[in-house]
Amino acid sequence: MVDERTQCYVNDRAPEYSNTMRWIAFLAAVTIVPAAALSPLASQEVTGVARAGSSGLPLPEATVVLVNAAGVVVSGTITPSGGNYTLVAPSSGDYRVRARRIGFSPDSSGLFRLATGSIANFDPRLNQFTAQLPAVRVEETRRCTMRPKTGAVSVRLWQEAQNALAATAVTAGNARIGFVLRRFERERDPTTSRVIQSRTWEGRTLNLEPYASIAAESLAAHGFVRILGKVRVFYAPDAKTLTSDAFARTHCFRPVEDASHPGLSGLGFEPIAHPAKRGSAEVAGVMWLDRNSSELRFLEFKYAQPGLENGSFETASGRVEYRRLPTGAWIVNRWIIRMPVVRTDERGRFLAAEPPTNLVQQGTPSGIISVWEGGGEVTGVFAANDSTASVIPLTGSIDGRVVDAGDHTPVRQGVTGVVMILSRTSDSAGLFPQETSVTDTTGMFAFDGVPAGDYVLHAESARFDTLDIRVADRPVRVSAGAGQSMLLTIPPDAAVIAALCPAGISSRAAVIHGTVRDSADGKPVPTARVIVSWLDSMTDSMTDSMTDTTGRSAMTDNDGHYVVCGLPAPRTLLVRAATGMGATPRLSLQSVPGVVRMYDIVIHKTP
Repeated sequence: MVDERTQCYVNDRAPEYSNTMRWIAFLAAVTIVPAAALSPLASQEVTGVARAGSSGLPLPEATVVLVNAAGVVVSGTITPSGGNYTLVAPSSGDYRVRARRIGFSPDSSGLFRLATGSIANFDPRLNQFTAQLPAVRVEETRRCTMRPKTGAVSVRLWQEAQNALAATAVTAGNARIGFVLRRFERERDPTTSRVIQSRTWEGRTLNLEPYASIAAESLAAHGFVRILGKVRVFYAPDAKTLTSDAFARTHCFRPVEDASHPGLSGLGFEPIAHPAKRGSAEVAGVMWLDRNSSELRFLEFKYAQPGLENGSFETASGRVEYRRLPTGAWIVNRWIIRMPVVRTDERGRFLAAEPPTNLVQQGTPSGIISVWEGGGEVTGVFAANDSTASVIPLTGSIDGRVVDAGDHTPVRQGVTGVVMILSRTSDSAGLFPQETSVTDTTGMFAFDGVPAGDYVLHAESARFDTLDIRVADRPVRVSAGAGQSMLLTIPPDAAVIAALCPAGISSRAAVIHGTVRDSADGKPVPTARVIVSWLDSMTDSMTDSMTDTTGRSAMTDNDGHYVVCGLPAPRTLLVRAATGMGATPRLSLQSVPGVVRMYDIVIHKTP
């Protein structure tokens, strides 16, 4: 059982589903069929076939749930290719059937009674939407309605978000599917975001809820942050919370569009201020949906207090990413939750923060010691009822090699020490850990167990700075169970010389470049003159006071960068920088034929 203090990100309990939005239900007839020769222990069931609109064709990947009279989901499933389903009620009573599918309007039966051992039949009809998600109008983004029941954009966004969330809730409680999880916890400095400590681990679970929440009605009455003894517990919104009437009743909604999320339409939600809940913490955020497929991609949320422009929990936030499995099931694929860590004693003196927890000690803190982050991702699925079943990976791999483009031998020379950084393209906030790999002596790098998705591969190396080159970021799409290889080529010095210097400069000549900076503040110094000197004779002695020299010079640009081309090599060079307010002493530097060298200069300005 999970410790209550860490309920923010794990749940080992079977989920308790809450009622979906009643205003979008469509009434239909349910046929009750008496079962012959039923035993006293016989269960009561509802069967049927989900069908598509007027065509009547069976509809796969529809989420069908059985809801009791109190609005709680008691059973659910996702239809196979034949569209058929069977739901088992825990006892006799009044129920209704609700069906959803992404890209379709929902359908619902009326309330009907199931007697002990009886079988009911209901074939939901779901009509397909005729177009992609509508564009958001600027004036609509300013309106936050009590419920998304007015305005075509709000209605459509809400319906599609509920379609995916309902499927996620059903999949999370499906004991036939097991999940392989990679988890992480880390603590960051609240000012610099530097990681203070972190750990990662892997495990398996038969219930996929990234964090535990509590009953939606309780959250609606008391808020998402509770004081339990001497600690503060943050509860996060899960699928069953977001699909509940209680959540819709206590939040207003509006369509959102953001240039930083191209191709996505957002449904924003905010807590409604209520006098009876003054001081309680709520959640606000945005559900982001793909504009073309109408699929729910991710949820971003933060904690806030209604009626306050800036809530007292502005550092507490989270993000949840959703994913469709090949079977049509929907899962929480990746998640992260961020919490402030503050500890004080009775006198208000700070104590050392204990290892990661989602708790803040009760009191009146004067600051935040650290920010704790916890999260994870699904790396594989397996059949939970088959002990011999192998894990189906939801991850892929990337390997590659960085080589010198000037090497034309059959076995090209690899470039060692290049840091390869793999980042997820959708992670604009930088919440999820980046993967890094450093090339070995042969120039090889590798990333294993990478969750399927779109990434950017970035390369960094001191040699790149020396050559004054920038290796373009490479977009990479990772597919589950697949690997791919990449080859990155680094231009040779001769090619860099040709790019940096005017035509006619010998490829055997040396080149130096760098940046001139002010010693006081480290800022680049523009329009500084960099002078490179050398003696005509290599045998002559060089001193700082010599005057009989040959030389070249260059001016720094607005970024303080300079390039001096056509330098003799091998030769001892003297380099200095000067401005109208000061100059540096001459410093010696050895040139090498056909080689680019980087040489940064710090200049001390005199008043």
